[in-house]
Amino acid sequence: MIGTIADGPLQPVRYTVVTMVTQLQPGYRLINSEVKTLTKEFAEYFRDLEPSPTERELNPSRLAHLRAKANAGQLITFHWSTAQIGGKAVRMNGQHSSNMLCELNGTFPSGLKVHLDEYQVDTPDCLAILFRQFDDRKSGRSPSGVSGAYQGLHEALRNVPRAFAKIGVEGVA
Repeated sequence: MIGTIADGPLQPVRYTVVTMVTQLQPGYRLINSEVKTLTKEFAEYFRDLEPSPTERELNPSRLAHLRAKANAGQLITFHWSTAQIGGKAVRMNGQHSSNMLCELNGTFPSGLKVHLDEYQVDTPDCLAILFRQFDDRKSGRSPSGVSGAYQGLHEALRNVPRAFAKIGVEGVA
């Protein structure tokens, strides 16, 4: 921005304001994003992809949790991702859901989709930065948030502070 200010009684002085914008470069870039129809073949392909070295261990309780959602008909679109590094694609997100889907033994759900994101990653260290973006703990549903969702369904309770409403429900339960 360029402007003038008075320097003394009648002497204008020009000034320049320089705004420096620093853009952080996380070391990964989204190169493709698409919605795909979920099929058993695609779930098998994704399960069998080479895992990122950042991938967590396969957790039986997490698989059981997803299987219970499948059995209850509560599955929604999955968010899977891959990363291109060193000329190959590795699985970044979707290990548990693709494994669970492949274990359903003939009861594969129909009508579901997969949101597939593909990234280009500069270095192995950047894989860890990308991995941390999925299922961020700060974005997870808290007990207060979940109870607030049900509270919001009842007109008479909408203006009650959520923390107090949650304590009241826990006291009755």
